[in-house]
Amino acid sequence: GKPDCYCVVKRGDKELHTTKVLDNTMKPRWAEEFEVWEFDDGDQLEFKVWDKDLVGSDYLGKVLLSPDAFMENGCNNLFQMEEAGKDIRAYLGLQIKVQGQKNYPSGPPSEFEVTVEKGDGSAEYGLDVDCQDLKNLHVCNVATGAIQKYNEGLDFSKQVINSDFIVSVNGGTDVSEMTKQFQTEKVTLKIIRAFDVSVLVEQFNYKTHGLTFPKKMQRNVLVVMDIGPGYIKDHNDSRHTADSDKIRVYDRIVSVKGQVGKAATLKRRLDRATGKFQLAIQRPCPHQAVSTAPGGMFYLW
Repeated sequence: GKPDCYCVVKRGDKELHTTKVLDNTMKPRWAEEFEVWEFDDGDQLEFKVWDKDLVGSDYLGKVLLSPDAFMENGCNNLFQMEEAGKDIRAYLGLQIKVQGQKNYPSGPPSEFEVTVEKGDGSAEYGLDVDCQDLKNLHVCNVATGAIQKYNEGLDFSKQVINSDFIVSVNGGTDVSEMTKQFQTEKVTLKIIRAFDVSVLVEQFNYKTHGLTFPKKMQRNVLVVMDIGPGYIKDHNDSRHTADSDKIRVYDRIVSVKGQVGKAATLKRRLDRATGKFQLAIQRPCPHQAVSTAPGGMFYLW
């Protein structure tokens, strides 16, 4: 199964903050804040991520941050974790603002372009993509090839990574045309980062969910193709539902009631779900998600 993650923050031997445990996810998003007011010479902030087990916890990696990385203007970035394991690249996102700053600094762009050429022995680009929504190419894996070589040595914010949405290739936006362009020797990709949200919904009055998925469901995801009459539409239409919590066409449901699995398994769980339960959803990142945040000093995601 996937890890149940939490993060412990220390300055020296002093524990400053421990996040809640987020169950069964490779992409925990804590969205928690805390304040730090004092630093001594040589102090570093240590962020250790753990996987909570029934007995004890397994260490997943850490980020060490010196004050000079954020004291002047704050920061909003992803930091590569040390000691994450052989051949594992893991990152921790931190937003930090200093005294006098009203808002967190702007983060890395959620939308950007990259240009990659085959060459240097790379016969393929090495991207495994999912296009079952017939709208975007969703990156499932960056394997050996030109894209992987392009990523080497680049800041994480400029890399092509798993879960990215490719919305155009060489100017083409039709899925079949985008796919065809990967046969050329050079591609310019327009990319939007993925954004993970958890939505609480409720099945009531014996209603069905009303969602339509692709006829040939693939991988470990349910892609929403249409929203018909049912409790999901009622959820969306409620005046109490924020726009960010509405289920949208092309949303990718990655877990139902905290459980992951193949598309057919997810659908069975959704079909049988009753009462209140949570859906974990992945969608293209809205601009405001990386540029604003509530007050505080440290913000983990």
